[in-house]
Amino acid sequence: MKKLTYAILAFVLTVLNLTYILAEGSLPSIVVQLQEALNDLDSLQIDLKQESKEARTIAKRIRFLVGKINGVVLFAQPNNCKKIGLIYISQLEKTILRFDNKRCNNFSLRKYTVSRANACISGEVIDNFSPKLQESFQKVKSIFQIDENGDNIPDICETTN
Repeated sequence: MKKLTYAILAFVLTVLNLTYILAEGSLPSIVVQLQEALNDLDSLQIDLKQESKEARTIAKRIRFLVGKINGVVLFAQPNNCKKIGLIYISQLEKTILRFDNKRCNNFSLRKYTVSRANACISGEVIDNFSPKLQESFQKVKSIFQIDENGDNIPDICETTN
């Protein structure tokens, strides 16, 4: 419980710090773009969690990875930011693909018991959220691919440290 409390406190302080910095206008535009994309993902996961209880596990994983990506960009050294950030982006991509693959179909509803069928997510929810999740994810991924100075470290990893 203590770890969770500290994690929540750290996340809140990070968000408050970013909000203050954004208000001051001192962050480079690439950081602002990343924060907007991460905020979009965070908003989507909140809506997804409220829309479908079967999607809560996916939503929690998205929230976790958004926080991790945010933390890596803000606090890691550039080389670690690149390495760890790309790992988290890969995990985020897999999570979104897992969401897309959890669509319910008639076969899965007949084959398994009701409790087992709860693991699938209605096609309507997936059709509604999948394009938005993909779009926000692609924004985050593309920001990590920007390397204007050619030093093999994403610019986002060099701007906040």
